[in-house]
Amino acid sequence: MATEDLTGTGKFIDDLVATNPVATDSVSDGDEHIRGVKNVLKNTLPNVTAAVTATAAQLNKTASTFTGADGSAAGASGMVTTPVATDNTKFLKGDGTWATPSGASTLAELTDSTTATTDPLATSNLAVGHFWINSTSGEAFVCTDATTNDNVWTNIGDGSGSIYDVMVASGGTVNTYTVGGVAYKSHTFLTSGTFVTTGGSAEVLTIAGGGGGGGPISGGGGAGGMLVSTNVTLPSGSLTVTVGAGGTGGYNTSTGNIANGTNGSNSGINTISSTGGGTSQNYEGTGIGGGSGGGSPRDRWNNGANTPGSGVSGQGNDGGSGSATGGGDGHGSGGGGGGAGSVGGDAAGGVGGDGGDGLANLYKTGVNVTYAAGGGGGTYDGTGGTGGSSIGGDGSNGGSNTQTSGSTNTGSGGGAGGYSSYGTGGSGGSGIVIVRYET
Repeated sequence: MATEDLTGTGKFIDDLVATNPVATDSVSDGDEHIRGVKNVLKNTLPNVTAAVTATAAQLNKTASTFTGADGSAAGASGMVTTPVATDNTKFLKGDGTWATPSGASTLAELTDSTTATTDPLATSNLAVGHFWINSTSGEAFVCTDATTNDNVWTNIGDGSGSIYDVMVASGGTVNTYTVGGVAYKSHTFLTSGTFVTTGGSAEVLTIAGGGGGGGPISGGGGAGGMLVSTNVTLPSGSLTVTVGAGGTGGYNTSTGNIANGTNGSNSGINTISSTGGGTSQNYEGTGIGGGSGGGSPRDRWNNGANTPGSGVSGQGNDGGSGSATGGGDGHGSGGGGGGAGSVGGDAAGGVGGDGGDGLANLYKTGVNVTYAAGGGGGTYDGTGGTGGSSIGGDGSNGGSNTQTSGSTNTGSGGGAGGYSSYGTGGSGGSGIVIVRYET
């Protein structure tokens, strides 16, 4: 009988009949059957191009299931659980489950990052390396110095400043205060010293030493220049602070020693400088210019030659003029020294000119303090001028030595001397330097 049909591509092992060929089949049927068996093998194993070396046990092994680790025992390899369609963004965990990634997807989710609508402040107390992004402006900062309430934030983008505009500094007497909802720190220098800073924007008050009052019947000393500088950019480093001394008073002794008063010394920090207050020559000279000008002495001969000293624009005012209408022989009186707030007063007959007013400033503690007033003029036999704003030195009355000095660390001018006992002028008050900045 003929064997089974094993020709064509659709014949596989399960098409073989185990009993074929039978003994009665012809040789040609046997040959045909052998060719059919070859065809079945090629159809069933189409991709086998080399020797198959797996053992029967290996070929017959059933695939195991993947077993996850549980924290105390290791897992085992095998077939994993089939993921469903919604597992497309998940990953296979070591415990054998499909899980959603739990990492941060935004900067706001990071523990060492802050996303806010504002810039950081010096009082934003975070660790060095903390990242801060302003989601409104797009500017980015990194904390580079973590000091409580004095932190430094470096702008790492293309923003308005490479360093966040908060200064860290030391030196002088430190005060902290709030004005109008803005927090400030100030450094006050009553004597010369050093301001150590990381650099940044600041406001600076510099007041030079006041001028000394003139000698007998002379003008009051002018106030030291008062310079208020805003939006100043100070460099980093150790900056020298100079606080100017007050000038000395003029004098004329019974032994013939005569000296005019001296101007006050300049005050300043970095490139900022204010000019020392002017003084007055003795008797019949002129007032001397300065931050504020010194008053002129009496005009004994009534010839107008006793001109007052001029003040520096933006720092002070001119001194006042002396008079020649006092007691006999045109004894007269000296003019008042100029102040930061007004010119020195002119003398009137036997009354010396009052010192010019000072100006108030709140940089030190947030409370206004008045600085830089002029000294009063001296007189021959009348009443000396009053020092400006109660901080300038008073001029001496005639017949006594009642002149006083300008108040210390206000930069106010000294009062002028009177005629009695060859009067001596009062000294000018020393200056002051204050640096303040927002915190």
